[in-house]
Amino acid sequence: MNESTSLNIVFGGVEISVAHLDETTETVKVRQLPIKDMPRYMACFEDEEKTVELFCAQSPGWASALSRESFEEILTKGEELNLDFLERHAARSQKRREKIMPGMAEKIMQAALSRLPNGSASSPSNVG
Repeated sequence: MNESTSLNIVFGGVEISVAHLDETTETVKVRQLPIKDMPRYMACFEDEEKTVELFCAQSPGWASALSRESFEEILTKGEELNLDFLERHAARSQKRREKIMPGMAEKIMQAALSRLPNGSASSPSNVG
């Protein structure tokens, strides 16, 4: 762990200047998320706008007013601070679920694949 990473952990994140589409700027803290926010991070993982807002503790819609460069900088910094822990959190959660419901993940995957049109699950040429 380098000194910069250690300081981010001590201060709970890193402050950066971001630009908005209306050409205003502000300084925001890209947070190292608290453990209690890991389920929220996982829930919005595929929604980059919500993820950016979570990283900066901002209200819904805030991220849509950012410049593309600032938006991507927040994502990059936020993932540097949080993604490795989220991966370990997800693995621990999956392991606990598997202990309680052995084979459930496999059953869910099979059920999802069975709902695809005939042949889609086994034929990559049908994708797209």
